[in-house]
Amino acid sequence: AAAARDEINVNLMTLAKRFESSAEQGGSTRLTFTIENLNSASMATGVSFTDDLDAALSGLVATGTPLDDVCGAGSVLTGSAVLSLRDGNIGPGASCTFGVTVEIPATAGPGDYENVTSTVSTDQGAVADPATATLTVDLANIPDGGVDGGVDGGVDGGVDGGTDGGGVHFMGDSSCG
Repeated sequence: AAAARDEINVNLMTLAKRFESSAEQGGSTRLTFTIENLNSASMATGVSFTDDLDAALSGLVATGTPLDDVCGAGSVLTGSAVLSLRDGNIGPGASCTFGVTVEIPATAGPGDYENVTSTVSTDQGAVADPATATLTVDLANIPDGGVDGGVDGGVDGGVDGGTDGGGVHFMGDSSCG
């Protein structure tokens, strides 16, 4: 009889990520990643993963890339709508943490947006499950008067006398006649 055989795959890497705060439409926040090598005996080389920001929220982009040596010498984080870490190196039992600023589109609706990475892979075959974080987008805080000057001004002259000379008059307004 043939011997029975089971393969057990143990994830020797972990990936975590988080948005440091909620952000307003048109604002920004920091997105931070931490990759940990749980193998206390071996270095992890060729550490890589991707993160499709645009899949979570259309127009969501990272700024300030590429970033060199973010996860060991020779590693690089590239991309804006899709981030890609390549050639990471993490010592035995060690971790690396790095982050980017992400810009929220001004047209984003308020709400929660789930962002999921790919799995992490290494030259040694170790993998880590995808990491998930939720971005909360808040309504933009528009100051009193709005973006066009509000009631008493703006592009068309507002309530008190647009460019057509007629204006809108209220009872008790001394300019009515």
